[in-house]
Amino acid sequence: MLLSVSADTSVKLWKSFDYTPDSFENADQFTNHCLMGSFVKKRDSGLQEVPTSASWVPSHPNMLVISYKNPLFCLFDRVTGRSKGHVKIDTDP
Repeated sequence: MLLSVSADTSVKLWKSFDYTPDSFENADQFTNHCLMGSFVKKRDSGLQEVPTSASWVPSHPNMLVISYKNPLFCLFDRVTGRSKGHVKIDTDP
């Protein structure tokens, strides 16, 4: 599995497989086959947070921790895609 983050606010979990040129008719079929889940954290205003990194939680294989540009860390359940909590970090300007 591959966990990716992007400045477009997306955090996605992908599965790998053996690819052959005739496996898919187009890129959308390929994406739909490989994408296992998306993880989104929204602010109270409804805007999505911009992720900066993501990692597995070693002691809990179904949990992911995602950090965001706004000093924030969120814990997500890989199976349900739901947030399990977050930590906001206060910074001194």
